[in-house]
Amino acid sequence: MTYRNRSRWGLGLLALMLLTFGLAGCGGDEPAAVAPPPAPPPAPPPFVPQAVEVALGMSGDTLTLMTTEEGGFTLNGEAFATGTDVTAEANGSMYTLTLDGTTWSAAYKAPEAMSLALGTTGGNLSIDRLEDGSYQANGSPLTNGTVITAENGNMYTVSISDDGMFSAEYVMPPAMSIPLLTSGSSVEVIKEEDGTYSINGETITAATRVTAANGNVYRAILSPEGMPIGVEHVPAMVEVMLGELGGTLGLTQNEDKSWKITGTDTVVTDGYVHTIANGNMYKLTMDMHDEHGHWTAVYQEVMVTV
Repeated sequence: MTYRNRSRWGLGLLALMLLTFGLAGCGGDEPAAVAPPPAPPPAPPPFVPQAVEVALGMSGDTLTLMTTEEGGFTLNGEAFATGTDVTAEANGSMYTLTLDGTTWSAAYKAPEAMSLALGTTGGNLSIDRLEDGSYQANGSPLTNGTVITAENGNMYTVSISDDGMFSAEYVMPPAMSIPLLTSGSSVEVIKEEDGTYSINGETITAATRVTAANGNVYRAILSPEGMPIGVEHVPAMVEVMLGELGGTLGLTQNEDKSWKITGTDTVVTDGYVHTIANGNMYKLTMDMHDEHGHWTAVYQEVMVTV
């Protein structure tokens, strides 16, 4: 009994499948329906460069960089990379631009220090240019007309031209006035750039002589460094002919214009009678035709009573 039910059920299922395939085959040669392809994704929006403003230090100028689609930057249409140097128009200073992640910064790039020769003996002065376009030397501001003292004590005036050129001129110190002892005159001494001293443009040495208004002659007393620290009187000396047979007599003029026999303290005045070893006597006469006078000596006859 059970067997017959299963057979009937199987025959019915077979008939249903035949009916289904038969219906599907009705209609002849028509193709089966195909699903449409999926729609393409929407196109991305066009790339729009972005402006990036970079402040150039304290100059007040800014630089405008533009982003690129590839992730880089351009300046005025040209590729721009980190580490590039640019010059600000406002102060003429140079700046190095650096990209850190997505942030640009500009650092002042100081030029190499300039070396200025201080005359011929003052050495060299190192000059730095600051970001604002000004200058400094030895940590102090340096402007047109600044006076610099060199290591040797000399002073120089620094000049800066409009095109940034430097020069240094030696500053002549005030003259030293040295009195010429009791003569009433004095002499002006100048310290030259090379450390020497001069009178009327001539370098002072141990052989230098100067003449006072009264005719006295003086020589400079020099320190070990060659600096004049005073003067001493140089006596005038003359040799007077004692007639035709008496030889000569040396006379020395003192600073006070008096005369003495050279090597002694014997004062000689106009009319002085000098006796030589053989007893001959000579009368000395001064003719003041110049500042030292001109001495002559005349033999004095001796009357002998026989």
